[in-house]
Amino acid sequence: MFGPYVVPGFPEEGALDVVLADNPSGSMWLEREADVSRYQDLFDAARTSALSPAESRAVIHRRAEEHQA
Repeated sequence: MFGPYVVPGFPEEGALDVVLADNPSGSMWLEREADVSRYQDLFDAARTSALSPAESRAVIHRRAEEHQA
C-alpha cells in the first residue's frame, strides 16, 4: 500500500538517498537502492503525467463553473 512519501536529498558527497514512507501503520525509512529507485520512479511517473500549471488552472476554473451552474 502506498501513501505519502518523501525522498529527501542530502547535499553531502557520498550521502545515500533514502525514502521516508508513511502508511496507516506508521512511518518507515527505506535505504536499499532498489527501494529508493522504486519510489523515485513513482515520482517521475506522477510528474510526467501531471498537468502544467496553466492546464491545472483551466481544469479548476472549469470545475468551479460547473459547480456554480
